[in-house]
Amino acid sequence: MIDEARSLLARAEGERDPARKLAYLEEAIDLLDEIEESTLARNLRRSYTRRLLSQLVQFRSADVVTWFDYAQLLLVRLESDVKALLAEDPALKSAYDDFMALWPVDVQQVLRRIP
Repeated sequence: MIDEARSLLARAEGERDPARKLAYLEEAIDLLDEIEESTLARNLRRSYTRRLLSQLVQFRSADVVTWFDYAQLLLVRLESDVKALLAEDPALKSAYDDFMALWPVDVQQVLRRIP
């Protein structure tokens, strides 16, 4: 399972289409969540979350639906990793803030309404 997750993360890393990249990331995270007790799985998840945060500037052309899907991934699925990484690295925090400001949507408020 860890090898499959690594493969999906590598595919996500090389993918230029934001929607396909997101699909690979979500599938890999699903697999890593199933083996969360593994230090290797936690480290992979954290490492690729860091990479994703550093790549957010590449998604400036993403449509609002894709942008929202990424925002939801960052704010819900990867919340603990994102918070820790943003606290550690001001450059990642800046990229994250710029990404979140791309569309005038209060993502937190919208997510509270989703059951």
